[in-house]
Order: sequence, then structure tokens, then C-alpha cells
Amino acid sequence: MAEKVIFSSRKKEPKASSVVNQEAQKKVRKKKSSFATKGTRGIRREIYRLLKDGGEKRGIFVPRPRDFAFENQMPKEKIILLLRRHWITNLSWLFVVVLMSGVPLLLKNFPPFIFFPFPFRLVGVMIWYLFVFAVFLEHFFSWYFSVNIITDERIVDIDFISLIHKRISEAKIENIQDVTYKMGGLLGTVFNFGTVYIQTAAEKPEFEFEKVANPALVVKVLERMKFEEEKEKIEGRVR
Repeated sequence: MAEKVIFSSRKKEPKASSVVNQEAQKKVRKKKSSFATKGTRGIRREIYRLLKDGGEKRGIFVPRPRDFAFENQMPKEKIILLLRRHWITNLSWLFVVVLMSGVPLLLKNFPPFIFFPFPFRLVGVMIWYLFVFAVFLEHFFSWYFSVNIITDERIVDIDFISLIHKRISEAKIENIQDVTYKMGGLLGTVFNFGTVYIQTAAEKPEFEFEKVANPALVVKVLERMKFEEEKEKIEGRVR
């Protein structure tokens, strides 16, 4: 009579299909992890491509400026985009400066200017042109030093009010909630400039990048920067 085996300590060998599935799942997880990292880098490359396609407008739209730094910039913080008001917006005050420069020429043959001795008239004209030059410098500095900055970590709005007074506002990219822009008027349409409005959850709820070039491109860059920041946060790579 054959003896029956009622117990066996031999372990069951895993099925070949199960082993294959486990290896496939490992490869998928590894691929997903690699894709997540490449995806973030891909976003940054897309941002740089957008900026390159948008072109550099000297002084007013400067992608990745090399010889520029700002107050409180962190050691490893990279500037993505530097913005100023479009140069065409300076025409109004430049026109006023030109008119002011011609005032002495218009008044030189009219009383009571002609009744003063020549030395007094000369001093008066010199003082007037010093005043005109001061007006020119005030407006130029206000335009040149009032900048909007987008870095890989935050947005910075610097308003130059006077030689001894400036206002600096900033917000982290992750605090940006909504970005829109407004472009209007003949000059804005022809020269492609407008105002970008940024809603944030920071201490300053709204930022305005006033009359900057390529406002639609600025909005795209900010949206992609925010998306990149969200991916870094998910991946645990936020500085």
C-alpha cells in the first residue's frame, strides 16, 4: 500500500509570471522617478527656450542677465528675467524736458528778461538748465532703477522713488496664486507692452509689473515657474 504524504515543508517556487511582474513594476517605478526629475529639468529648459524665442530687448527685457545682482539676493539664487518699463513710456517726460530746454531761447528777447544785465541772464540760464538736468536725472533714475525681477525662487519688485528712498517687495514663487496681464491702447499694441498682475498669498497680495515688454510671455514664464516649484515640492527638492 502506498504511503500518503500529508505534509511537505518544501516552499512553493514563485511563478515565473509573478517574478516578471515584480521586475516590470520595479522598472516602471524607476522610470517614473527618473521622469519626474527630467520633467522638472524639462520645465526649466522650456522656460529658457521661451525666453530665447521671445528675444532680448536691450535694457527692458533681459533673460538671465549676467552682470546684474540685487540687494538680498541669495548666493545660489539665479535671476531668470529682468524687466523694466518699456522705453516708449519715457517719451512723455522726455518731451517735457525738451520743451523746458527751449524756454530760455524763447524768452531771451522778451521783457523783463532783456532788461537784466548779461551776467545775470547768463547765471539765470545756467541755473535753469541745471534744474532741467535734475528733472531729467530724476525721471531717468526712476525708470532705470525701478525693476521687476523673476528668480528661480521668488519675484522681486523694486520701486525707485528717490536717491534716498526705494521700496522693495517680494514673494516666493510658491505663493503665486494667479497671473494675468492687460495690454491696451495703440502704443501698447504696436510695441507689445502691458501690465502684468500677480495675485499672491504673501504679505503683499498683489504685484504689478507695469508696462513691461512681452507681457504674455512673462505670464507664461511665471506659470511654468510655479509649476516647476510645485514639482520640486512634491519631489522633496525644495531649498
